[in-house]
Amino acid sequence: MPGSAHIGLIAHARGAVAAMIGILLTFWSMLELSGFAPVDVDAIVLSVVVAVMLTRRDLGSKPRDRAVDLGVLAAATVAAALVGLVEHEVVALGELLFVGALAAFVWLRRFGPRATRLGTIATLPFIATLVTPLPIPVGGGFALWAIVGVLIAFGWASAVQWVSSSPAATLARPTPHPAPPAPTPVPPPPAPDDRRARRRLLPSTRMALQLAVSLAAAFAVGHLLFPDHLVWPVITAFIVCSGNRGRGDVVYKGVLRVSGGLLGTVVATVAVGLGTPGGVGAVIGIFVLLAVALWLRPVSYAWWAACITAVLALLYGYFGQTGAGVLESRLLGVLWGGAIAIVASWFVLPVRTTDVLRRRSADALRALTAFVTVARDQGPASAASLRTEADLALDRVEQLAPPLRAARRAAALAPGPLRRSLQRRPAAAGAELLDLVVGARPELHAVASLGAGSDADSGLASATAAASPASSRPALTLLGARLRAIRERLASLRRP
Repeated sequence: MPGSAHIGLIAHARGAVAAMIGILLTFWSMLELSGFAPVDVDAIVLSVVVAVMLTRRDLGSKPRDRAVDLGVLAAATVAAALVGLVEHEVVALGELLFVGALAAFVWLRRFGPRATRLGTIATLPFIATLVTPLPIPVGGGFALWAIVGVLIAFGWASAVQWVSSSPAATLARPTPHPAPPAPTPVPPPPAPDDRRARRRLLPSTRMALQLAVSLAAAFAVGHLLFPDHLVWPVITAFIVCSGNRGRGDVVYKGVLRVSGGLLGTVVATVAVGLGTPGGVGAVIGIFVLLAVALWLRPVSYAWWAACITAVLALLYGYFGQTGAGVLESRLLGVLWGGAIAIVASWFVLPVRTTDVLRRRSADALRALTAFVTVARDQGPASAASLRTEADLALDRVEQLAPPLRAARRAAALAPGPLRRSLQRRPAAAGAELLDLVVGARPELHAVASLGAGSDADSGLASATAAASPASSRPALTLLGARLRAIRERLASLRRP
């Protein structure tokens, strides 16, 4: 295990280096541009913030997809700049438009993965304008330079993603198989399809309303308690509440965000107090912390939260916001924002993490069943494309692992009566279902490897035998038994 962890850190470091190249090139390009034109400092900050957020986005492999992404990003930048101008004139109206826009981007998830991706991209300029430490300048100049900045950030991010896609890795990919015939219909896994389920609001609608409530409450609390540090409760509420996978995930992420944010705020605020506002040291510290954040983000979200919060503190310190009073306001702002997001996700049309697990497990069961059907009837080689779909479905299930396994660990550590009560809750059964579903991956790969072996040595009789349905039957039997167990566990977790 230590060896695999070491290898993982090395892989994460390579990704962080590639991302930092794009971020630094964006910063350098905007600085060079400012030597020839009156570029607003806000536009430079906004372009770097967008570049940071683009490093964690798949910008698409097809030119058409990238063109659409770029168009959405440019349009959203104009919209964010206009909202900033409205807020400059009428604060309440500008904040209402900000909340409505971000909630609408979450609501778009109801239309599928492509709409989800476009909604996420459209969110980036709004968050960038939120964290920019200087007021949005009045006039059209900022909007123009903001568009230029995000175009530069998008260009460098796309170039880095393209270069970092190793040609060797591309050549190593297996040759796609011809599309297999449609699999034999299989019984669908149990899922809540009754009339009551159809009357319930879709999760995307619920999460959009939760985000709207949490952002509105964060703005209200910010104006009442932290009028000069409004960004801290609002950005914390957004980070905790957006992209959640159920209320358990929000609590888990909220704890990590608040704990990491508090640590990052203290360290960075103290560091800024030792330096000089506007100094080069703050700029260097910002980029070093960004690199560490990108490196350790896959290890734990707490590291990302700590480093990004420290980056914001250094950024604000660069523009002169320092002192003990600032530290106190930031700490309280982070606490309030996290608490607001958790309360909103828990009580405003809540989405249970176990419900999300059931739906994703049902999707994974459906994909795995289709793979097994084709592999059994025609051989593993014919099911290669279905193996990819099953892997993606398992990835979506595995995204729910941190909060569910954390809940199981907390139940195990609780005292006797409380432990028994927690172990009877749906989260405990959900963790068992998750382990059962994710455990199908090695068996899936074992069956798929038989087909891969036949492709590598298609001229050998032994390879042909290895790829035949009969020779893969033992591995398929194991996978089929797991699918039956998943189906039974899913049926036991159905809503009453």
